[in-house]
Amino acid sequence: RPSKDAKFLRIYRGQHVRLKEFSGDLPTGWNYGELVVDPSQSGLFPANFVGVEGDVVTQSSVGTKGPMGEVIALWSFDASTLEWSISDYDPLIFQENELIILLETPDDAPVGWGYGYVANRPERKGLFPQNYVQDAAEIATERGSSG
Repeated sequence: RPSKDAKFLRIYRGQHVRLKEFSGDLPTGWNYGELVVDPSQSGLFPANFVGVEGDVVTQSSVGTKGPMGEVIALWSFDASTLEWSISDYDPLIFQENELIILLETPDDAPVGWGYGYVANRPERKGLFPQNYVQDAAEIATERGSSG
């Protein structure tokens, strides 16, 4: 069972992860697992960036390089509640409904993480889980068609 200071599991396309826990006490949209080839490597990873094959999940192509732009935070994200294990980048802290400018999805960052800044704070850039955000244009379309 992951602790509240569980590390992020760095996974790359084609790797297999043994799923140890999903939902339950985990933050929304996250799973906990270990690499099949090295079970000592375990941690949290975004649930929507993998495909499931039995109890093994496989990294999918979701969250790879693509069009950058504006996204809206679906949930707040604050990495201070986790042990930040991505040494090359700082985390981007944001609140639900904030507008985030997605600059890139770096090749050297774990899959499923974007790099950007909160719209009114361009001086504070960092990594954030892309399953915490949705394309701003998609949200505008959904809101326009529902009301």
